[in-house]
Amino acid sequence: MQILQNLAPALRPGYSKILINDFVIPNIGAVWAATAMDTGMMALGSVKERTEEDWRRLVEGAGLRVRKVWEVERGSESVIEVVLPED
Repeated sequence: MQILQNLAPALRPGYSKILINDFVIPNIGAVWAATAMDTGMMALGSVKERTEEDWRRLVEGAGLRVRKVWEVERGSESVIEVVLPED
């Protein structure tokens, strides 16, 4: 969250975007490859992949907003588009 908070002052409303390329695990119906990656991360690093809700909570906690989550195909990495909130 600290990195996002540090980027926020450099953003211009309606112009600037932050693009995050990472996995976004669905709350239900996740494909096996995504859940296998999540299980491996939990076992090896005591961490987990984030759901869309997790990403929104993280981004909003930094004072920003998730505009859209771009998904190419289920089970692959997504692109999370982050912008300044609209007043």
